[in-house]
Amino acid sequence: MQLVKLIYFAQGWYLAFVGKPITSHKAHAWQYGPVYPLVYKAFPGAGSRPLDGLITDKITAEPYRANFTDDEEALIEWIVDEYGKLHAFDLSRRTHADDGPWKAAIDRSGTYSEIPDSDLQSYFRQFVRDDA
Repeated sequence: MQLVKLIYFAQGWYLAFVGKPITSHKAHAWQYGPVYPLVYKAFPGAGSRPLDGLITDKITAEPYRANFTDDEEALIEWIVDEYGKLHAFDLSRRTHADDGPWKAAIDRSGTYSEIPDSDLQSYFRQFVRDDA
């Protein structure tokens, strides 16, 4: 649960700062919060246990590798520093804001619907200072 929430925050903040997504995968508004289905499915049965492996390609069995720019890596490090120390339930509470993208997607299209990047960008943009 913590990993998918950290990806959600990285996506939202990168959209707010840079105006483009950090991942091509879309968040979905599942019953208990935003989820990136590919990541969720890559660790079946993990629950609240710490993750101890890499996501692997189902065909080649090779570890999945993402190529991030220096700016993307810097943002990911910032996300881990800012949010990584929070308990998964704390992160979940933050993603469930009444005015947030997860709630808007649920209200608009129902459970398991896609959360538009434009909603994430608008929501996180309101927290970006003009001098940032």
